[in-house]
Amino acid sequence: MEITNITTSYTRKANHALYGGGQYESSDHFASLSAEVAEGEDIVVVENELRTACVEMVNQAILEEISTFQGGITAERFYTYLRDYVANRSVDSATYEDCNLAQKAILQAVKRGKQMGKRDTTPTMKTHHSLVNKDANKK
Repeated sequence: MEITNITTSYTRKANHALYGGGQYESSDHFASLSAEVAEGEDIVVVENELRTACVEMVNQAILEEISTFQGGITAERFYTYLRDYVANRSVDSATYEDCNLAQKAILQAVKRGKQMGKRDTTPTMKTHHSLVNKDANKK
């Protein structure tokens, strides 16, 4: 038997109460993808790629939905803001203010991590003075 087409689907149910939504509310998220399989192509590889894409699509849909339960900004806008902040690009305070509590907590954790990184890589005054004194003693 020659397989010429393969279809993969993925579904997941989200309980809204777990993410700040209404009690006893849920939503189903479903994705289905099909692909033609070329002669000699490994169907296991094709199926794995399709399944991975379906899972990513469903996860993104759930993320977008649950981010709206607590208000805040969309997941795409949040990830763009987070990326720019970590890359030391300019970010505006208005976007931060529009974030929900969970988004603000993540941004604060990143901010603390960046500050720790600066402290870890910046030489202390004591170290600086020691280096200057060593250089002076060599002369």
